[in-house]
Amino acid sequence: MILKPKVLIYGINHQAEQLFRLLNQDKTAKVCGFVVDEGYKKFEYLHGLKVYEFSEMLKDFSPSKYQIVLSFGYKNMVKNRQEKYEKCKKYGYGIFTYVSKNAIVYSDEIGEGSIIYPYVYLAPFTRIGKGCFLENGASIAHHSCCDDFVFVAPNAVICGDTHIESNCFIGSNAVVTNSIVLKSRTMVAAGAKLSKSTDSGTVCFPAKVCVNRTEAPEKYI
Repeated sequence: MILKPKVLIYGINHQAEQLFRLLNQDKTAKVCGFVVDEGYKKFEYLHGLKVYEFSEMLKDFSPSKYQIVLSFGYKNMVKNRQEKYEKCKKYGYGIFTYVSKNAIVYSDEIGEGSIIYPYVYLAPFTRIGKGCFLENGASIAHHSCCDDFVFVAPNAVICGDTHIESNCFIGSNAVVTNSIVLKSRTMVAAGAKLSKSTDSGTVCFPAKVCVNRTEAPEKYI
């Protein structure tokens, strides 16, 4: 009998609730509770499981026995997710990697702590870095690569041989065409089509590319 990993979900947001449902339905891990930062405990229980402050988790749950599921998504160009990842690793916790049983995955690599939702398609020869979050219906074509802490929203399409650097955001129904490079902190808004490589900090809206040297992409999400 193979024992399921024991996990705590970091966060009590809507994504945390979705992950709770998905993990239970897929039976890929045993969820033992929820974790929040100090002062953010709004209630004692969520879906019948106790909510712990981070200091309580450190005391009651050994990193040798429990892993952390990161529910955080795109805020601050995915840097919020990255900060929580690094905080947990500092205390020795493994970050649970979730790949839905309803995803179609031919990827050569999926990094630690990445979340792959149902109906994501990862073509052969793709690589996904650590801490990424791919929402339902996202499609990444052959020989494309997402570096660390990339967020891809529902039904976004990334075409073949494309390289997406860390801390990028790809919005819902966006299309990133083939053989280009998105430098770090590129934001592709919902419904946009991007067909040229970008500089770091590019903001791409539908029907145009806007490179704004005075406003960071973090302003928009």
